[in-house]
Amino acid sequence: MDLGTEVCKASAFTLDGRLVHRVSFEQKTYYPNAGWAEQDPEEWWHNVSRALKCLTRRVGRERISGVGISGQMEGPTLLDRYGDQLRSCIIWADMRGE
Repeated sequence: MDLGTEVCKASAFTLDGRLVHRVSFEQKTYYPNAGWAEQDPEEWWHNVSRALKCLTRRVGRERISGVGISGQMEGPTLLDRYGDQLRSCIIWADMRGE
């Protein structure tokens, strides 16, 4: 599973590294003002769930023996004390800190 800036990808490989199946879904980046770059963590979760469901249906849950996960860098998701998202995630491409 790779949650990247532009695409959420999930791939299944054999134990010797041969690709079995791959799915991907686009990630939207929002630019509400000049120099700003944000993403919606709810969309991340939707895409990750969707990708894993598609991949598991295609490959078969019983054939999965391990999971590796990577994600985009420096993208904090701010939550309140109830675990609810406070705002969109300001991603690495955002320039307002300059």
